[in-house]
Amino acid sequence: MIQVSRWSLFYAIILGSVLLLLFHFGICNRKKTIKDAITPYITLLLLIFIRVIFPVDSDAFYVIRSTKLLNAVHDLLMITLLYDLSIEKVLVLTWIIGAIVSLFIWNCSIKKDVQKTKIIKECASSLPEKQLSIATKAGLNANCVFVTDKIDEVVTVGIREYMILLPQTDYSDIDLYNIFVHEAAHIKHRDIRNRVLLHAFCCIFWWNPIFRLFEKDYSILMEYRCDENAVQFYTLSEKIAYVETMKKMTVVKLDYCYRYMEAGFAIASRKSMLISRADRVFINEKKNIKRIAVAIALEICLFFLSYAVIFQPYYEPEIEGEVAVDETNAYLIKEDDEYRIIIDDEDWGIVPKDDLKTRPYCRLEIRE
Repeated sequence: MIQVSRWSLFYAIILGSVLLLLFHFGICNRKKTIKDAITPYITLLLLIFIRVIFPVDSDAFYVIRSTKLLNAVHDLLMITLLYDLSIEKVLVLTWIIGAIVSLFIWNCSIKKDVQKTKIIKECASSLPEKQLSIATKAGLNANCVFVTDKIDEVVTVGIREYMILLPQTDYSDIDLYNIFVHEAAHIKHRDIRNRVLLHAFCCIFWWNPIFRLFEKDYSILMEYRCDENAVQFYTLSEKIAYVETMKKMTVVKLDYCYRYMEAGFAIASRKSMLISRADRVFINEKKNIKRIAVAIALEICLFFLSYAVIFQPYYEPEIEGEVAVDETNAYLIKEDDEYRIIIDDEDWGIVPKDDLKTRPYCRLEIRE
């Protein structure tokens, strides 16, 4: 029978965190070989997301039994605190409350900035005719591009219907085309929607700092991919102009969704980010399709292996007299301030309070 398992969730979070940390170090290296790694990295992020969202196990899976580490963790989680709440229940409640608060604060920020966007759009003007043709040539709907004095850098807004806002700056035709091509790549890949979903995921797992790194790394990869799509047919002189356009923008472009999300989405080192993007623009090597296919295949195998092999605590059945006592055949019933133990549907009497925190009693279910 397939069921949600706390141990499957722990396993998914730990495994995902380790892989994301390795992924982060790879991004920080900024080696040229990362050009072949963008697709496998994005695939890895998607698989980790699915694995954490669906933490299930089954009797058909291969179980690796832990008699020490996971037992100690299980015993710790089962320790009863105030008001008959175990440590596990307290942690779960804290997790749920924190996720609700995080999502609520983020939702309030979204509403506030959506209102700001409406005000900016009302004050914005359409592109001049010459610039409209440049936007159309770059693959954009020219009617969705506006100029405003309310912002100081190019931003893209909208999940279902997009809108690009340009500051009132004197851009050359080449700069405008480079900007529009880059923004068109963001829109084509629905990056704002993906980042919104990613941030919602990170709000739920608010207590894991590695998932916050996940947001930053995903943002970097999206910028790499958009640059790659923009310059794939450029000549060397056009690539130089593209890099010059990035320099003129003075700050690394951030999609508008980051303005109303929580802190942590902005790229930490903007200078190093610009250098890395510029270096990648001039890489002329073609992607190694075989290497990418092998990497993705290994990731998928690891994904299914994480379900097929699971780790669980294991206790040798303890004997009380000649009766084995474990969570499969025994439980506790709370009566006022006392606890009675039921073994194989038979009442075996009251358990002393001092023994409730010891094995096997600490592992048993408590019923009212």
